[in-house]
Amino acid sequence: MAKRAAAQHLKISLDFHYSDWWADPGKQYKPAAWKNLPFDDLVKAVYDYTKDVVSAMEAQGTPPYMVQVGNEIIGGMLWPEGRVSGTDPAKWKPLVTLLDAGFRAVHDAQGRHHIITMIHLDRGGDNKGATWWFDNAIKNGLKFDAIGLSYYPKWHGGFEAMEANVDDLATRYHKDIYIVETGYPWVLDERTRSMGHVIGDKGGLLAGFPATPDGQEQYLEKLIDVIRRIPDGRGKGLLYWAPTWISPGKAATTYDNVALFDYDGEALASFDTLGGNRPKR
Repeated sequence: MAKRAAAQHLKISLDFHYSDWWADPGKQYKPAAWKNLPFDDLVKAVYDYTKDVVSAMEAQGTPPYMVQVGNEIIGGMLWPEGRVSGTDPAKWKPLVTLLDAGFRAVHDAQGRHHIITMIHLDRGGDNKGATWWFDNAIKNGLKFDAIGLSYYPKWHGGFEAMEANVDDLATRYHKDIYIVETGYPWVLDERTRSMGHVIGDKGGLLAGFPATPDGQEQYLEKLIDVIRRIPDGRGKGLLYWAPTWISPGKAATTYDNVALFDYDGEALASFDTLGGNRPKR
């Protein structure tokens, strides 16, 4: 995949979940192979695994532009050792140690070009939660390059809260900001899918942005505008989740109404909004 992306002159963001399955705010479980490791060995495992992967990408000429050490880690990662709550340094030091191992590995594996290291939280519209996390992590010695946020209106509120949050984070911490997860439905029609959709009702919509192809395009245009207006040029871009996750044939995904392609696999207008070259019908 990295070779195919590089051939299209795309930048690659590598997101380590450090888990055998998706890691998110509600689950940050260690991979089975690391389950019983003493803490020092767990730190070494994070370092070794991260360095091995980044080194392999460097060796084939497809280094990542950016590496996210952990996925949506508002509650920490690699539970229970890396779980955080409150402000007690004793709860934060283990997480910072694990994150630092990942960041050191990235820098030790990188070649001539500096790879951006990112912290990824799910707090797109939650300034209180985001500043709680970064204040405590930085106070306990964490050093990193950029802030990544997930932003879905269904879970993270409207544009007003999101814009206030990213503007504050950029000026407060002097870090570049990326929206590394976002998505918006182009339809709410369930069609014949008995499994439903993750964003399948009007509760996931914003006023003025209907669940239509035009509404999805307008949502992305607005989001891009917000990112461009982050103070001091700190807004650097966005990653869409997941643009190609369609349901071919009898296979089905609960996310196909949020993709950038319709049920027939035709690119929607929002594909162009992200800089694609939509084929003519």
